[in-house]
Amino acid sequence: MFERWGADPVAVPFPELYTSLQQGTVDGQDNGVVLSYNSKFQEVQDNLTLTRHGYGTGHIACNTEIWESLLDEDQEALRELAEEVSATATQNVRDSVEDLTKELEEEGLEVIELSPEELSEFTEFRDDVWDESKDIFGDDLIEELRNEVEEVQEES
Repeated sequence: MFERWGADPVAVPFPELYTSLQQGTVDGQDNGVVLSYNSKFQEVQDNLTLTRHGYGTGHIACNTEIWESLLDEDQEALRELAEEVSATATQNVRDSVEDLTKELEEEGLEVIELSPEELSEFTEFRDDVWDESKDIFGDDLIEELRNEVEEVQEES
C-alpha cells in the first residue's frame, strides 16, 4: 500500500523505531494515535497524518490442549468474557483517540486532517489492497474489517 502511495517502506523492529525516527534513519512511522502517543513519537517526529487506512486488532489466545481440556461451560464462559473484554477495550481505544490527538497537538505535533477528497484517495488504495488480500485472509475477514471501519467512520 505504501509503495502505491509513493513511499519507500522499510521494516524497523518496534523497539528501534523511536531511535530510528530520532536519528533520521526513517522519515516516518505507521501507527495509530494511541500507540504513537504511548510511544512518545511526538518527541521525535514533527507531524502525524490521519489517513485512516488501517485498523489494528489484538488477539486473545489459548493453548489448544489446555482449551480442549476445559469443560464446555467453562469454554463458553471464557468466550463470553473474551467478547466482553474485547468490546470494552475496542471502545476505550476509540474513545481515547480524540483526546490523545489533542494532547499530541498540545505537545507540538502537527496533526494533519485530510480533506474528504484526499482521504478518498487513501481509501481507494486501501480497498484495492484489501481486495487483493482476500486470498490470504478470506472474504469473511475482509468484510468484517470493512464493517468495522465503516462503524468507526460513522462515529467520527
